[in-house]
Amino acid sequence: MSLNEVISGDALAAYEAREAAQLQRAQEAHSRGIQAYSRLLTLVETRDSGQPRVVSKFLASIYNSYRFSFDITDLRRLDEDIGNDILSCIDAHRWGVQDLNDSIPDGNQRIQNILKERGFIEQ
Repeated sequence: MSLNEVISGDALAAYEAREAAQLQRAQEAHSRGIQAYSRLLTLVETRDSGQPRVVSKFLASIYNSYRFSFDITDLRRLDEDIGNDILSCIDAHRWGVQDLNDSIPDGNQRIQNILKERGFIEQ
């Protein structure tokens, strides 16, 4: 039995509108997340201070949360723009359109390099 056979008329139109709106929000969140993720990668690749250390922990966690954890209270240690970028990445991750590291050029290689350079994995 298809969805059209179970739901018809106004209910079907409302369902389809909700689905379309969710897809649009997911795509917008993913687009913002890609931009934010790229900025965070560049920050960690080019600077070495307290904030990039926190950001590298976040990047490791969003790459593989089973292996690397991130203490969310560390967000309080970050500048507003950096914290907002992390929140954009979390929102993109929540919608699950595509992993952020797979969404930017050389994303997997860049995160692997960061994990090695920051001591998360062996060289």
